[in-house]
Amino acid sequence: MKRASPAGQQTLLNAVPVDSIANVNQVDGDHWLPCSPSDNPLQIMAESFQSSSNDRPTAFNDEDVPSHLTVAAYAYWILGMFGAHRFYLGKPVSGVIWLFTCGCLFVGWIVDFFLIPAMTEEAQQRYPTGRIDYTICWVLLTFLGVFGVHRFYLGKIITGVIYLCTGGLLGIGVIYDYLTLNEQISEVNLENQ
Repeated sequence: MKRASPAGQQTLLNAVPVDSIANVNQVDGDHWLPCSPSDNPLQIMAESFQSSSNDRPTAFNDEDVPSHLTVAAYAYWILGMFGAHRFYLGKPVSGVIWLFTCGCLFVGWIVDFFLIPAMTEEAQQRYPTGRIDYTICWVLLTFLGVFGVHRFYLGKIITGVIYLCTGGLLGIGVIYDYLTLNEQISEVNLENQ
């Protein structure tokens, strides 16, 4: 196939199949040179996008995303005298103790400030990641629990509607969810793997 240059000269480009037309580079606006497929940026981009769901880039693997965030744990620590950070990190028994003792008379609450990184790491090892994000679900429970928004997020539509109509079953359901939410999320994440 021939191509006319601005100066009226003819540049010959070898007749090549349409698939391999991407294997040429334009030089100086008029001359075309063949390149190897490994040098072709279009080929490199096409190969990088042709990955299966199991062969995703590591930045998007579920294993790389932590189940519990240290920043969120410290945000809940502000309410720690009520045990919020302990509930979030999967320690409901000590969370209840903190709730009824004001963080063991504030001493345990202050000590927890230094223990949160270790507790967060333990929670990350204990709870599997997946489709449901622990932090998002906990924030939904904390601020919109009586409306059942966290239940809708978990895919539990029927109980979400029940919570919405009954104020979280008059608060009893919300208390139950504070005690068991990490296990509920783990169950959903394991079902979807």
